[in-house]
Amino acid sequence: MSKTKKLQQGLASLGELKPGWDSYDAKALDKRVLDEAHELLDIMFTPTKFFPAIVPLANGGVQFEWQSDDLYFELSIDPPPQQ
Repeated sequence: MSKTKKLQQGLASLGELKPGWDSYDAKALDKRVLDEAHELLDIMFTPTKFFPAIVPLANGGVQFEWQSDDLYFELSIDPPPQQ
C-alpha cells in the first residue's frame, strides 16, 4: 500500500471519531474539514497535479504555496530563533 493511501485511510478513520473522543468535550470532525484535508493530501502528494509556488520570506525563510480552484494552502519554514 502506498504512503499516500495510508495517509488517506488514516484521515478517513478520524472521520469516525464521535463527539467526546478526547474524554472531554471534543467535537466530531466536520465533514467539510475532512473533505478539504483529503483534497490537500491529493495536492501535496500528487506532484503532477499541482506544483507549489516557492517564495522567499522577509525573515529569511521560505514558503510553499499550493492553489486550486477552491483551496489555498501555504507552508512556511522559518529560520530558527536567534539566541
